[in-house]
Amino acid sequence: MSRAADYTIQGFLFQFNKTLLEILSLSEGGSVTVEGIVEDIDICTPSGKTAIQCKYHETQGTFSLSLLYKPLLQMMVHFKENSDSNVSYILYGYFPDKKPGEKYLLTKEEINKVISTTNKKYDRYVASLKGGFRDDAFLKALTIEFASPMDSLISQVQSALKDSGISNDDVELIAYPNSINEIANISCKHDPSERNIRKEDLINKLKRIKTTAISRWTLALKTRKKLLTARKKQLKPHLNINSRERHFLVSKSSLENFEEHIVLFIADYLNKYHFKPAHIRTPLFCLDCSDDVFSSIRIRLHKKGIISEDGMIGDYFDEKRFFREPMIRKLSRQDIEREFHIRLIRYAFCPEILSRKKGDDLFIISHQNHEDIDIIDVCVEYLDVTKLEEVSYLIGVCHDCE
Repeated sequence: MSRAADYTIQGFLFQFNKTLLEILSLSEGGSVTVEGIVEDIDICTPSGKTAIQCKYHETQGTFSLSLLYKPLLQMMVHFKENSDSNVSYILYGYFPDKKPGEKYLLTKEEINKVISTTNKKYDRYVASLKGGFRDDAFLKALTIEFASPMDSLISQVQSALKDSGISNDDVELIAYPNSINEIANISCKHDPSERNIRKEDLINKLKRIKTTAISRWTLALKTRKKLLTARKKQLKPHLNINSRERHFLVSKSSLENFEEHIVLFIADYLNKYHFKPAHIRTPLFCLDCSDDVFSSIRIRLHKKGIISEDGMIGDYFDEKRFFREPMIRKLSRQDIEREFHIRLIRYAFCPEILSRKKGDDLFIISHQNHEDIDIIDVCVEYLDVTKLEEVSYLIGVCHDCE
């Protein structure tokens, strides 16, 4: 992962943690809208609305007001266009040289300086503020607060989870990563009403979850190795059962090294979980990639001695053929020869295939939840990772997660 991508993820994690802290601090009757209509976090209580924008500048050596020009201008525009609404604005920013909790008192002179910026990137905001902007009223509605470092913010969130009734044993490896995942998932919803959440709803949901969330967000935390190890232990009981039918949906766009590692990943899986006579359920691999990439992978699998069934008879797809079991020839007491080793299909070719004949387990290795798939009565494992090596570790085909 590039440094720029890493800083972007850290910025989102900073926002997600602040969002969680605000949710867990809500009083009765209050709610938070994630990625709100006004700012990153909209807090609605019986006494009014608070709009919070988060800015994370871990790599910035010293604080400069110019780093806050864009969020300030955005808040000013909203204030001018909604002058009759009861909204308080908080700009919550982390700068290494600033003391956590310290407030920055913006002046009228600085407001004028912000509005007078000649930076072309802000032209549309500046144009919206011409004429009639009430700087005195805006300054009364605005708070600029310097934030705690990420580690401290995470500790505050975990303490708030404990205070909200989450078992101390579950906080670090189950409740906290799942709460981060929940906020990340909510933030992607298009309808603002679906991004609204109350404290009691979040806590009740977290209490029902008993597994560790593995995603690009949770794996960016410092506890990455602990989280992977915990999830590996949780997956092991089902993986140890020989007769379970497992389906894999693997998305190329979600993985850094899909083409480089997908063939090795499938080979490693077969060497671990589909080589004995007792391994009677043929695994299915559904690849979300282009037709050219899919064809190349199928040929590479063949060259490696892995025969796949794609259900094709010429240009015709026969679903019964695709889901049939392979003929088996017994070579010895322990050795068998299968007609084919895996079922292989491209997701875009038949996206409904995973809903038509359900396996026991469905591993979704993708940034997307693929809500179009019918997952009723299926044990679904969402593994939103960036590298197939991490999946290999989780399912026990390799022993190192680095």
